[in-house]
Amino acid sequence: DIEKPSVMTEDSEGQRHFAGHAEKGAQTAAVIMQRMCFDRKTTDHVTELIRLHHMRTGKDEYPVKKAVNQIGYEQFFRLMKVMYGDNSAKNELAIPRLENVAEMKKIAERLQKENACCTLSQLAVKGSDLIKAGLRGEEVGKALDMLLDNVMQGKCDNEKEQLLSLINDRRNYNES
Repeated sequence: DIEKPSVMTEDSEGQRHFAGHAEKGAQTAAVIMQRMCFDRKTTDHVTELIRLHHMRTGKDEYPVKKAVNQIGYEQFFRLMKVMYGDNSAKNELAIPRLENVAEMKKIAERLQKENACCTLSQLAVKGSDLIKAGLRGEEVGKALDMLLDNVMQGKCDNEKEQLLSLINDRRNYNES
């Protein structure tokens, strides 16, 4: 929250807002960490946490899966600690946020234990499968992203035959 003072605005009702403080704070932290000779990996991890500490995910599986896909389980659990600490330092109005963070952490722990599909490497279909099915170039990457998103949303199971069938159905639909 190092940049909250620099971005603070106040509305007509006296409510303070801090839009953009996370991004600006991450930039400031990167400069400070570079000056303090932190390695690039540590700096990247810390600035990512700062950048995302106001991330809104909710208590549903899909947003948690999206976040895990973006930053991985290890960084996600670090983020939950940062978000819990950040919200603990606020007034009692932040209590629902603390409960939300605790729920997101539980969801992520369960997903990790179940080895739920949250990344392309966990997807039952690989790029080579899609090439064999006739896709080329950028189509392959877009199809993999679409399949992963469908699996993460629970629209289909992470089963090779079902995923290939979904691709074929979409291709047939687009060709007609």
